[in-house]
Amino acid sequence: NMEAGLPWWMIMLALLGIAGFAAGMVALPQDQAMQNSGIVLQVAGALLSFFYTLKLIIAAFKESVLQGILMFVPFYVLYYVVSRWDRVGGIFLLCLAGSAMQGFGYVMVNVLGPLFVGDAPTG
Repeated sequence: NMEAGLPWWMIMLALLGIAGFAAGMVALPQDQAMQNSGIVLQVAGALLSFFYTLKLIIAAFKESVLQGILMFVPFYVLYYVVSRWDRVGGIFLLCLAGSAMQGFGYVMVNVLGPLFVGDAPTG
């Protein structure tokens, strides 16, 4: 039985990230603010994915050593998650959320950031 909801520290990091993004958009040139925010999103997403991937592997090892070892076989993790969705579905969704954060951070750095080159904040 896994805990429901996000841990308090994750919510705090998200709020700090939003505040940092807002402050950066005001204080920095917009291209730098986008790139810095994108890098932060990529790192946070990677940490989130890594943490919840470990939780998924630990859950498999708690079930049995064989299940834990099979998690390292390509695509077995998908079978494992689908067949045990009631226990590990939330963990898997948080892994996907981390991957989505990484993807959005990549877009901010490589697509959105260059669109704002030369735009300085007014004030």
